[in-house]
Amino acid sequence: MKHNPSFPLRGSRKKVADRISLRQITLDEAKALGSYHGSLYMLDRNGNAANVRRSSSVKRWKTDPDRIEVSFKYGMYENFRLGTLEILRDIYVPE
Repeated sequence: MKHNPSFPLRGSRKKVADRISLRQITLDEAKALGSYHGSLYMLDRNGNAANVRRSSSVKRWKTDPDRIEVSFKYGMYENFRLGTLEILRDIYVPE
């Protein structure tokens, strides 16, 4: 059985932060992000789970069906774009 660690939620003001159990997103889930309405998380520098949201449609290529690119929004002003490998490595979904 694979152990899925739990991560403290970013921005929790409690002495003991709320924890959430996360797993990495799969390629099929990443391709379907256009219709996904759940929470997406990314780990910040301190190892806390920070909530991110998709800010554009999923860009796909006809010549390479496994290649995707998605823009995300983090906080109020930070925007970033991730490719397939970065999405699979850095984006987490709740179990």
